[in-house]
Amino acid sequence: MHDVRRYRRKKRIMLLQKIINLKTKKTQMAFENTFAALQAKASASPALGKTLKFESGEHTIYIDGLGAANVVSAENKDADCAITVSLEDLDGLMGGTINPMGAFMTGKIKVKGDVGVAMKLQMLFGG
Repeated sequence: MHDVRRYRRKKRIMLLQKIINLKTKKTQMAFENTFAALQAKASASPALGKTLKFESGEHTIYIDGLGAANVVSAENKDADCAITVSLEDLDGLMGGTINPMGAFMTGKIKVKGDVGVAMKLQMLFGG
C-alpha cells in the first residue's frame, strides 16, 4: 500500500516538474519575442536621451538612449525610468492594442523615476 502511494506521489511530482518546465520555456520564448520586437522598434526610433528599463518578473529589458542610437539589452542596471509591466501587456503596448494611459491608470503598468521618459514611449512605439 505504501509503495503504491509513493509511486503515485513520485508520478505527480514528475508531472508537476514537466508543467513547470513547459511554463518556463513558454515564458522564455515570450521574452525573446518581446525583446526582439522592442529592439527593432528602439533601433528605428530616435535616441531617447535617457535610460529606460522594463521589468517583468524575472526578465528585464534595458534601453540606453544616451548615445546616438537606442541600445537594447537584457541587463538589469539602474535607469532614469523603470516600468513594471507583464510581457503580455508590454506586447499590447507595442502593438497598440493597449492604451498606455489606460494601462497606467488601471495599474497594469507602474512607473518609477522620470515620468518624462515614460511619456516618450509613444515615440518609441510609433504612436
